[in-house]
Amino acid sequence: MSETSGFTHDSDFTALLELYVTLVQAQAGLNIPIEYAWLNDRQVLAVKLYRHLHSMRQVGAGSSLTYKGTICSFIDHASVKVLMRAALETYLVFYFVFRVDELEVSHFRHMTWKLGGLLDRQRLHPITEAARSTQAMELDQITQLRKEIESHLIFGTLTKRERDKILGGEWRTGKAWHNLAVHAGFHPHYFSNIYNYLCGFSHSSYASALQVGQAKEIEKQRELSESMFSVACMVAAHFSFTYASLFDLAQQALDSNPTAKKIAEKWRFKAEDMDRIYKEGGKG
Repeated sequence: MSETSGFTHDSDFTALLELYVTLVQAQAGLNIPIEYAWLNDRQVLAVKLYRHLHSMRQVGAGSSLTYKGTICSFIDHASVKVLMRAALETYLVFYFVFRVDELEVSHFRHMTWKLGGLLDRQRLHPITEAARSTQAMELDQITQLRKEIESHLIFGTLTKRERDKILGGEWRTGKAWHNLAVHAGFHPHYFSNIYNYLCGFSHSSYASALQVGQAKEIEKQRELSESMFSVACMVAAHFSFTYASLFDLAQQALDSNPTAKKIAEKWRFKAEDMDRIYKEGGKG
């Protein structure tokens, strides 16, 4: 954690990443009964999210290349934004699937999420024997998983449209990322603004290309990169409290780190915290 990209909120981001590791490691080595093996994907998603955030820091620190004896330094702010979108979506999946009061609801959502991922891989065109074998094996898993989903009590409470979407791999059943964000406590206007902006860079919109082209000076590139770390701090803070709410040991670790907890509380912006800002902004 010693490296630094020098952005405005660097000390807070460092503290949040260190807290993140502390909370997740609080669960390390604990055995999970075989019937609850699916819950291990909480850790898998936690690792995925952490790596996105850490990679943002690495990319945001800047790069350089040498061409014909000339050193060219730059900060790839576009890639920082692509990583930020991935991190944000990962947190929303984590919250939607696992931050549920009833374990059986979480299990059902996990099954539908898993089915969607396996069906995505069935749409690929394998070119190796090993890949073809894996795809065939997963086809059997899909058949079994569909049976389990269809026999679940929650499945019977859904509309035909929702059931069809789930069996087709659409685990969000038509819900947009915006809906998942509001469910996770983000302000709808804030999320829409930041998410649409991030998607522009992921999908190479003209606006994103224009901004890359206009940011010729490294200081401007740094400025555009730094703006994303406030979002990263917010996501890391939300994750800390969400993760701690799922595990007693993680909650104890959070409570025993009052300094880091205070930083996380500062960055855990909620919808109600931003509501006044957007209401006042709308008066203009």
